Amino acid sequence: MVHGGQGMDPQVLINTLKNIVEETLGSMAGIMPTEPTRSEDLDIIEYNGRMRCDGIEKFKSPSYVSVVNFYLSTQDLENHKKAKGALVVYVEFENAGKLYKNLGIPIPEDEDDGSMMNACGEFCQKLGAGFKGEITKQGYMDLVMSVPHNYKNSILEGVEFSPDQIIKHELSLFYWKRKAIVVEITMGSIPNRK
Repeated sequence: MVHGGQGMDPQVLINTLKNIVEETLGSMAGIMPTEPTRSEDLDIIEYNGRMRCDGIEKFKSPSYVSVVNFYLSTQDLENHKKAKGALVVYVEFENAGKLYKNLGIPIPEDEDDGSMMNACGEFCQKLGAGFKGEITKQGYMDLVMSVPHNYKNSILEGVEFSPDQIIKHELSLFYWKRKAIVVEITMGSIPNRK
């Protein structure tokens, strides 16, 4: 259900994202979460029309961060205008290598920051594509997704998001007895397919 100007129904949004995240992570051989997934709604902190994203706040330690944006058209994507939503993935530094390897994402043995950020981007892209596909199946318009943009710790310039949104939804996932992954999403109104 779409609420005009309010974005997607929050429960549909959260449940869809949670299912995609847990399904993706469920493919990890022999690794089970050590606590149930936690969900929280947070106020969007905005600076110069962009959403603030800081991995240090999520884990109190270094992290890799990746973001994809969703648009209604390729033209909006190319112009970096009218973003309908954003999906941000934060992976805690300490266990990032283990996580990527268990997801089948290749990384070099030295696990340099560039490779680890790219691996975070691949993980974010998997989640974004899964989410986009699932909401299309639910009758929403097929969105255009950006390539992932990858960072260490924080996205200093902030993230594009739909300006009609004031809340983002956050999922925290626990592996190896610690918070290992945080996934945030915000989504504006999306038309139903005609």
